Amino acid sequence: MAEDTFIEPRASEEPYTRIKTLGRGAFGEAVLYRKTEDNVLVVVKEVNLSRASEKERADAEKEVDILSLLNHTNIVTYYNHYIDGTSLLIEMEYCNGGTLNDKIHAQKELFAEEIVIWYFFQICSGMSHIHDCDIVHRDIKTLNIFLTKSGLVKLGDFGIATILKGSKDMAESVSTLQLLETL
Repeated sequence: MAEDTFIEPRASEEPYTRIKTLGRGAFGEAVLYRKTEDNVLVVVKEVNLSRASEKERADAEKEVDILSLLNHTNIVTYYNHYIDGTSLLIEMEYCNGGTLNDKIHAQKELFAEEIVIWYFFQICSGMSHIHDCDIVHRDIKTLNIFLTKSGLVKLGDFGIATILKGSKDMAESVSTLQLLETL
């Protein structure tokens, strides 16, 4: 895991105020917090390591490593991570516009063509950066595409992402792509 950003929480302080749970996964949840220091809203992905398998633990650690490598306007910003008892806590940017999935289901009519193009451009921009870093997201879907109220699109949830380590990984990715193209 990325060692340069590891911090130990101070037991005597309450640096965060819990606001609400945003979502739940197989071995954790995403929770909205307000930082007491500067009043900023953040999302903390809480991964329960005691209930996680070895693979799930490795995936959680890999997610931190991957998030720490990515810095792009169209990718949810990673701030920090730490261990609290048996939980890995990953602090990230809060996207106040919900998910693209929420937006699609709330939409009563077709999206304007300009909006579709703008969202598509931003998704491609984020994906391009991810791929330039030799990372494969592997879970792009409307639930993992976050929005801000100012109209920005942010790719998130790198829980099953992987870093390509050489030609073997690249060959597997290409083979999968070729298989998908034949379907």
